[in-house]
Amino acid sequence: MELEPGQLVLSTAGRDQGRAYLVLGLDEALHGTFVYVADGKYRKLDRPKRKNIKHLQATKLKDREISNRLKAGIAVSNAELKKAVAGLLAIYQENSEAGEGGR
Repeated sequence: MELEPGQLVLSTAGRDQGRAYLVLGLDEALHGTFVYVADGKYRKLDRPKRKNIKHLQATKLKDREISNRLKAGIAVSNAELKKAVAGLLAIYQENSEAGEGGR
């Protein structure tokens, strides 16, 4: 699973199971098996959660503006992160509900 900064992911294991996050970056020291995630509300940017990629469900949704800013090293606020997670999660839920209704 290839994850990128700014991508929406859902936690599938742990105390935070079911919670949505944005990927902040990869943990290069551990050969890409861990990523750092935050949501701006429970997990803020100053203390991101290190999460094993096996315990994440990746989505195809990504906030391009936040992605570009993270890659360029430009600061992102917790409020911006929280707003991006909420917006992407709403789109994800709409898409998954629409997919179920067509069966």
